[in-house]
Amino acid sequence: MEIIAVLLVLLALTLAYLAYSLKSNSNKIETGDLVHFSDSLINQIQKVRKEIEKNSKDSRIDIESRLNEINKQMNNFTKSSSENMSNRFKQSDQVMKDVTSELEKIKGTNERVLSFANQMKTLEKILGNQKQRGIFGEIQLENLLSNVLPPQLFQMQYSFKNNEYLEDNRLLIATAGLQNEEHWFNGKIKSSFFQLKGIIESVFNSLGVTFEEEIIVMDSYWNEGILIKKGDHILAKLGTIKNEISKSIGIKNDCFISEIYFDKVIKIVKNSEIKFKPINKFQKVFRDLSILINEDVSMKDILNSISKVNSSILQSSSLFDIYRNENLKGKKAYGFRFEFLHPERTLKDDEVDVIMSKIQKKLEIDFKAVLR
Repeated sequence: MEIIAVLLVLLALTLAYLAYSLKSNSNKIETGDLVHFSDSLINQIQKVRKEIEKNSKDSRIDIESRLNEINKQMNNFTKSSSENMSNRFKQSDQVMKDVTSELEKIKGTNERVLSFANQMKTLEKILGNQKQRGIFGEIQLENLLSNVLPPQLFQMQYSFKNNEYLEDNRLLIATAGLQNEEHWFNGKIKSSFFQLKGIIESVFNSLGVTFEEEIIVMDSYWNEGILIKKGDHILAKLGTIKNEISKSIGIKNDCFISEIYFDKVIKIVKNSEIKFKPINKFQKVFRDLSILINEDVSMKDILNSISKVNSSILQSSSLFDIYRNENLKGKKAYGFRFEFLHPERTLKDDEVDVIMSKIQKKLEIDFKAVLR
């Protein structure tokens, strides 16, 4: 376009020059010269036209090339945009499907919850009747016992004498395996009868209940153990149950069991008067005594004999060991622990030894006990 403008300017200047020359030198110009000039001008114009056509063609080609490139870019952009839009539509469609699926799951869950709620209402109506509730509980109890115990250990619809029966609450505590978690110090000590005995005694002591101990002689379930009593009331039993019962319920290793008659204990605690006394600041003294006595001597008899030894510093007497052996020939060995304490001063060994001598002599006289 710039070349065309330059050529037009040259052409205009040439015509102006010719006009001026014709005006000033009209007499000097000849016809041949005009013809020659005219031909020369026509050639130049043709050259200019060719040049213009060439430049126009090049420009058109360049423009077409750029338009093609732009068109190609537009097509690529359109294609890419279409693919992106298609992918987004697919993703949106998948999200909608997922949301719909989750909503259907929630709907199903709500339906199950509503169904469960309706079932609970139905069950509530059934259990609202006392008789139906009792029948339902009895059936469930029978199923539970059948899965745990052999048939010979329980009986449903058992008839009591005079159609009377008693129900009470009992607390069962049992120990088995190791006493402590495994560690380098005392990590392998197994559970024992005396560990359980200490636990039960601590329960009664924490409740402020005083008690006596008595050896179990004859019992339908217990193999050996002791009774914890207060007067004529049995508050607890502890020891080992009979082997046939242990085997029938799947107990293979040593297991020590205690049964606390909870209603009786609570009744005693409620009727007891709460008393407070200051904590004794003096050291307790403990002494152990192991004796060999006849098999027919009961624990109760021994404790009664010890209680007759007049001593204000003897606080308690407890059994910590029982030993039986065929070689003892009708005898058994008991190990007792005695606790001594003075409320106002520290005890001396001599005065404790005097009381221990009295206890030993008393047991020798009453039961012909022999020191082990």
